[in-house]
Amino acid sequence: MLKKIMKAALAASLVFGFSSMATADVKVNGDVKAYFGQYNSGADDYTAHFINVSEGHINVTGKSGPVSLFLQLESRGDTHTEVTYEDAAGDDQEISNSKNNVNNAQLAATYTTGALSVKVGTVATNAGCAIGSFGGLSSSVTNAIGSIDSCLGYTEQDGIQVKYAIPALKGAAMLTIEPSTGGQNMALNLVGMSGPVYFSIQSLSKVTDKYSDADDTAYTDSVMTIGAKVFLGKMAVSVDMNSFAKDSANAAAYETKLADTILAFSMADLGPGTLVVSYQTQKKSTSEELAAYGDKDTVWTNLVYKMGLAKGAALEAFYLSKAETPLDGDTTTQTAFGAGLVANF
Repeated sequence: MLKKIMKAALAASLVFGFSSMATADVKVNGDVKAYFGQYNSGADDYTAHFINVSEGHINVTGKSGPVSLFLQLESRGDTHTEVTYEDAAGDDQEISNSKNNVNNAQLAATYTTGALSVKVGTVATNAGCAIGSFGGLSSSVTNAIGSIDSCLGYTEQDGIQVKYAIPALKGAAMLTIEPSTGGQNMALNLVGMSGPVYFSIQSLSKVTDKYSDADDTAYTDSVMTIGAKVFLGKMAVSVDMNSFAKDSANAAAYETKLADTILAFSMADLGPGTLVVSYQTQKKSTSEELAAYGDKDTVWTNLVYKMGLAKGAALEAFYLSKAETPLDGDTTTQTAFGAGLVANF
């Protein structure tokens, strides 16, 4: 029922907004982020190969009175070149070029009065996204090549988001609800600035209720993120602590827990650009029955150098390392290095 109400509200907002488009302030902008480099999975007998990951957006915004509209078209993808490896017989084998592409769209209307705003349509629960989520890079698409990416509870779907601005903290408090068939997501966010310290407190609860089950079983995923970033002149230091707990729709044997910490340091005006060093540790634990298969420790290290090229454009050179150690197993380390171009228009 809530989902139907929100769809009706969105439709009404869009009708109102587009009917006033002649007098609305319409703007179009976007961005392109493309990274190219050499990637090594760290697996035995696999060779390093080239990979390209990219992300692009086109945004259309319009405003008429207290109602604003937002439309976004998004494209994300990664491309691998051929990979050569040695099979059990000692012969070289090749895996042909592969592509993974995702196209997405967002549409939302926001009503604002004073410090209060209500958005209906596509909303995002940024809960679970740490301050140092992308390890100095500008896009989460780089997690395909081993970059830090700590968005443990991020979701993006139809819903409603209520935001209240807090000028004293230069921030805001947000409540996001995303209903879906058989459950809903609910997130609480508080972000702000106090002196030189930026802080973020986020909580997410995702409830799934399979009505087709005989016992109408519901299970819950929960995320909690607390982070702070301190600005010290040209330097900045941040720390994030995240936790994630996933219930199972089948049995307690499939429950999963994650404990995650990110430390990041940045130095501006180091030569012509900014250096960002990030370090993330994550411990994954499952039930005793699955510990041998699911339990593991993961460590990420990002070294990123960002240099402005022109207005709206920047170059990002990177070295990435991701080391995974399963329970009673050997460590496998993925590495990648290369550069990316970020352009805003």
